[in-house]
Amino acid sequence: ELAREFYIWDRDLAAALLADIAIVEVALRKTVTAKLTATYGADWHRTPSLFARRSAKATTSAWNRLPKANRTPGRVTAQLMLGFWVGLLDAGAEMGPAPFDDRADYEELWRHTLSRGFPGGRTQARALGVTYSRGWVHSVALEVQGVRNRAAHHEPLLRGIPLNGQKLPSGQTRRISVQDAHDQIRRLAA
Repeated sequence: ELAREFYIWDRDLAAALLADIAIVEVALRKTVTAKLTATYGADWHRTPSLFARRSAKATTSAWNRLPKANRTPGRVTAQLMLGFWVGLLDAGAEMGPAPFDDRADYEELWRHTLSRGFPGGRTQARALGVTYSRGWVHSVALEVQGVRNRAAHHEPLLRGIPLNGQKLPSGQTRRISVQDAHDQIRRLAA
């Protein structure tokens, strides 16, 4: 009986987190899309020099999932997953195989385009005593993505949410509490 209650409690936590993440994900997508459209035009997703390899691959996949008649900017944008939007807040990466292995400079993209999409970011960072930057916004978005993945894959949340790829000095995977996860979701929304 106790095990069943824990499973139900965990399910309810996941459902609550995913409900908030759904809103934040759409807001992030719309914010980044609006800024990219303002800078690069409605067909920003067709600007190869803009993307690192993984982002270009995601854009190509989104494009290919749609029938030709439906390949509008809005529909392509809607096909792109949370990882794509979080990835655009990363520092950037290689753009393609050699000899086209230049790096996409997402720091530059942040400075000239995306930073204006987070008007509450400075206030949020200041409240935590950290510097508002691309790296900080990326770390918040990355944690939200990690929480989303754990909840969506029905992993236990009650004893802390493991953040894959984030290791502690002890070698253990870093975990955050459900409250910390919710705080990060609200922080990204703000």
